[in-house]
Amino acid sequence: MYVLAPNNVVQTWPYSIVQLRLDNPETSFPDNIYDPETVSDELLASYNVFPVAPTTAPAYNEQTQRVEEVNPTFDGSTWSEGWQIIALTPEQQQQKTETKAYEVRQERDKLLEKCDWTQLPDTPVDPAAWTTYRQNLRNVPQQAGFPWSVTWPIPPLT
Repeated sequence: MYVLAPNNVVQTWPYSIVQLRLDNPETSFPDNIYDPETVSDELLASYNVFPVAPTTAPAYNEQTQRVEEVNPTFDGSTWSEGWQIIALTPEQQQQKTETKAYEVRQERDKLLEKCDWTQLPDTPVDPAAWTTYRQNLRNVPQQAGFPWSVTWPIPPLT
């Protein structure tokens, strides 16, 4: 990833080598221009193009916030990815909670489906243990903290 930053002010982010060539159609660039391992940082800097170091997105509360990539930052020697944490509106929080609840229920339903066979009368398993497990799966939505904090029941040994 690159940034176009004349005088260390972000003009275009993200910026690509393809865009550099399009912006400079009369320029003959070296063959290695597309290889970030061998292209010269000095060559790119002469066009105000700088590599941007990847960074890890900051920790955030998935229930009430979202993280978004923003313009990179310059510390005097290196450009680094920039991040911003944004508070969700109450409507967005509700939608996110509903989506998460749907996803957890989908996972629960898959687990129930995987053990449907245990309910057949001629299955050589402990029926009471499997009935309890399956009921605990059905009770997942009633857990405190659902859908953000779920304790999944452990299936009995077969």
